[in-house]
Amino acid sequence: SYGKTSQWARENAANQDAVKAAGDALEKNLRSVATEYHNEARKLKTGAGWKAASEAAQQAYETYLDEFPSNDASYDIRYQYSELLYALKKHDLAYDQYMKVVQINPKGKHSRFCAESAIFAADEMVKRDGKSATAPKLEKGQKPVAFPLTEWEQKGLDAMVQFEKMFPDDKNTRKIIYRAAYLLYNHNQFKDASDRFRVVIGMDPKSKEAEQAANLILDSFTLVDDFQNLKEVSKAFRDQVGLGSPDFKKDVAGVYERASLQLIDVNLQSDKDELKAAAAYQAFYKEFPASEKADFAINNASVYLRKAGKVRETIALREELISKFPTSKYYKDQVANLGFDYESIADFKQAADWYEKLFAADKAHPGSADALFSAALFRNALGEWETSVKDYQQFMAAYPEKPGQNGLKIEIAKTYEDRGKLDEASKQYQAFFSKPPTGASMDEVMFTRLRYGLLMPKLGQGAKQAAHWKDTLQLFEKSAKDNVPMSLAPAYVAQIKYMEAESQYEKFMAMKIAGPEKKMRDKDLGKFLLKQLTDKAKALKALEDTYIAIYKLGAAEYGLASLVKMGQAYENMSETLMKSYVPTNLTEEQREFYTMGLADKAFPQVEKAVNQYKEALRASFEANLYNADTDLATKRLGELRPDEYPGFYETLDKPLYTATSVKTASFETEP
Repeated sequence: SYGKTSQWARENAANQDAVKAAGDALEKNLRSVATEYHNEARKLKTGAGWKAASEAAQQAYETYLDEFPSNDASYDIRYQYSELLYALKKHDLAYDQYMKVVQINPKGKHSRFCAESAIFAADEMVKRDGKSATAPKLEKGQKPVAFPLTEWEQKGLDAMVQFEKMFPDDKNTRKIIYRAAYLLYNHNQFKDASDRFRVVIGMDPKSKEAEQAANLILDSFTLVDDFQNLKEVSKAFRDQVGLGSPDFKKDVAGVYERASLQLIDVNLQSDKDELKAAAAYQAFYKEFPASEKADFAINNASVYLRKAGKVRETIALREELISKFPTSKYYKDQVANLGFDYESIADFKQAADWYEKLFAADKAHPGSADALFSAALFRNALGEWETSVKDYQQFMAAYPEKPGQNGLKIEIAKTYEDRGKLDEASKQYQAFFSKPPTGASMDEVMFTRLRYGLLMPKLGQGAKQAAHWKDTLQLFEKSAKDNVPMSLAPAYVAQIKYMEAESQYEKFMAMKIAGPEKKMRDKDLGKFLLKQLTDKAKALKALEDTYIAIYKLGAAEYGLASLVKMGQAYENMSETLMKSYVPTNLTEEQREFYTMGLADKAFPQVEKAVNQYKEALRASFEANLYNADTDLATKRLGELRPDEYPGFYETLDKPLYTATSVKTASFETEP
């Protein structure tokens, strides 16, 4: 019937006024019908009648808006229509109408309500769809990436943006901006979210939404590992007056502190500048001296400074950590490192102090054993031998499983000997070889026997020395026969035998062919002189055997000394023959022949001496050994064979006033 009326009005209107009047009547009737049906639905609220009335009202509203979309009353009709659609749970259609109401008249009486209702309608559509946009799955270590909103999430965002722009001073605007920001945050669109969160904070820093917004801004930086912004923004929030509760301020201060520390590591990974990192860690400690990570910062700063060779700066930091953080997990390592730092700058007293502190703090620390051992060495070198001995003793007691225990016992005995505590040294040596400790080598046993024997005369036991040497040599011979492993023991035996040979050597050197002290018969004189010569020759042969045995032991020093001694012995034999007593009863011619015979016997002895000295020089060069015996052999060859072994002299250049790198002294053979 509505359609027929409309048709009748159009077809039968005779003029424009009639058409207008008919249209007005139609508009009024349609509006009235729609409103009546809508009011009926409001009264019924539920049930079949409500449904029928609501559907009739919807049809009437739709017809009206089709016929009169721009009528003055369309603003109110659309408002009524949108409310009906919302009540019918047709939220998608309601959203469209709410948005059109606002567009028709942003300042209309229903616009604020419709602008907000559009947001609610979009929410309902998101619920109806039962889904929101899903974040893409991330691989391990991958940072969150932005992903788009669904259709109705985007429409809801549009409605919120519209409300924000149209009603900036509304009491709900701040909350709506927060909602929009949170929606973007949940879709990892952190930049846009952060911009809106900042607006919320600016509108009312003291509001609950402002505090929540600040937290979410910081969270977004954390999610993408943006520590630079996290540091700067958290500091700004911490310092912003009125923003957040006391707990918030405390939490944000913690974020700022942690971000400051994390940023140092991020920058280090990027630029590899360890000195810059060290400075940053020091700055962190200065800014946060009470931080739980303060000791961590000092520790790291010291590590990077040490790598850069800044030893003294490193020492200052380590001592700061030890002084201020005695319970730090880095404490013991820093004590150990301080010892090494002082050692590296040759401050051995300080090094020993710190090494001993490490041992006192924790005997089980990985560096304690080496530290205490080094401290003992340094104390001894510094003349603090008693402390050195104490350190060695503590080392042996604390670390019995460490190798070299027997060597330390010997070292303690040597320390006593070097410091003039001969009685104590003697006891230590004797205790060692009398009952060799487990694992003692024959080299160690022979060394302690040697040192003990050398001390005997100094302690008034010289009369027992020969027996001690005898026992020592017998032990060596037995050990060699039994194939006991030895490397240094032959050198110790060589020294003992060399010392024992000294009296034999001196006795030989004192033997002369001097003739009788009183006159005797010619027959007896010949026998006497022959005996002196024979005794000297036998003594020489015995001396040869002694020194050859020493040389064969392979001890470089005493082998060299034995070769030189033999050279001297051969020279002595030659000299003794040349200065031998010549019988007075010989004629001049006989005296000449007698003297020539002695010379013939003396010459081979000189040749033997030369050969011994040559062999001594060869042995000296092979062993890379230069000592007084090398010097003596060189001088004797220079005198005995001057053409073959000219003397050595130093040539000095005339001063040219040039650098030593240009002119240096040289050694040349004498022309």
